[in-house]
Amino acid sequence: MHPTPSNSRLLAIRVLVAVLKHGQRADAAMLALPEQMEHGADRRFVHTLVYTTLRYYFSLEADVSRFVRDKPEPAVMAALLLGTCQLRVLETPPHAAVSATVDAIRILQPRAAALVNAILRQLTRHAAPKKLKPHQRLELPRWIYQQWRDHWGIESLEAIPASLRTPPPLSCAILGSRDEWLIQATASGLHAHAGTLSKQAVLLPGGSSVTDLPGYEQGNIMVMDQAAQASVALLVDGIADVNAPLCVLDLCAAPGGKTALLAHCLPQADVIAVEYSARRLPTLQQNMERLNMSSVSMMQADSNCLPLADQSVDAIFLDAPCSASGVMRKHPDVRFLHDQAQLERLAGQQLTMLNEAIRVLKPGGVLLYAVCSIHPLEHQAALHDGLNIDASLTLLPSEENDGFYAARLHHSFA
Repeated sequence: MHPTPSNSRLLAIRVLVAVLKHGQRADAAMLALPEQMEHGADRRFVHTLVYTTLRYYFSLEADVSRFVRDKPEPAVMAALLLGTCQLRVLETPPHAAVSATVDAIRILQPRAAALVNAILRQLTRHAAPKKLKPHQRLELPRWIYQQWRDHWGIESLEAIPASLRTPPPLSCAILGSRDEWLIQATASGLHAHAGTLSKQAVLLPGGSSVTDLPGYEQGNIMVMDQAAQASVALLVDGIADVNAPLCVLDLCAAPGGKTALLAHCLPQADVIAVEYSARRLPTLQQNMERLNMSSVSMMQADSNCLPLADQSVDAIFLDAPCSASGVMRKHPDVRFLHDQAQLERLAGQQLTMLNEAIRVLKPGGVLLYAVCSIHPLEHQAALHDGLNIDASLTLLPSEENDGFYAARLHHSFA
């Protein structure tokens, strides 16, 4: 039995509460949905409701707050935001948006149904507010808006919101001739074009089926944002002889996109994919097998304490755990999953991990420090005493790439 529209909205409300109240990731909360939601259309509908509400959260909240006197309980607020999103963004017919949302909250909190009905009906009679605070207009928490404004400047910050409001294109890396792949894709009726940040990057419309793309079964294509691809190129460009028999580490490797691209670009290297999470290792293994990466070996280890000798590795890619603020476009929930204190703890972890990478790096070796975050605090680890940054990459989120920071480091070992 498939969920009815009201039940789909009920599930969307529950996911929103999991994110906004309990700090749970939206994708994890979506995975916990009932088994019957595996049927495509229902799950896609809930995904659209949740992710669109999160993308427009701050303007929706400003809209709702005009008609709310006391702060509603989390589920009630989630229902109001969800109903408003349908009215303002998804352009659902008002009767359907209001009645289905009221039916959903009636199941969770019967006493709140009349309130939700009254407020949503008010919203149908009033236009959205024309004046919003700067952080609301840019769909950012106030503290993030203030920090980014002060660091990046208002002009750069103003360019970000358009990319954050819309689902991203599908970005892939071609492990072969990109020109030939694009010819084949065009002949198959696909709308694809070359990315500008990487020689391997191609971009397709969001929602494209990856497994149906030319070359997927043969292991010639993988999903990977072109900003991340550019960071791999930054490391490879710092290696004097890309055909040398090097030992290369990819730290925090799963799901393996950067690992595979490193192996592709360094054909004679022994690439070691280091991953701490046992749960993620099978996915890493499966991806390496599909992509025919026989030169890659895997190691389950803590990147804070590597089971490797001092000065034993030629090159390292450290994709450090971070707030993921650069991928809000794909994961709008990250706006709500970190605060300043958590950001400072992450920065400490990043520095610890970088120090361990330095320990195992050979004299003259190359180290690439990367985070998919544009929080300046998470770029600080690269400003390490005794390290020289000889090249760096800073990308703000745009309609064709994630936000990303990467720094290529050399150590004198004096």
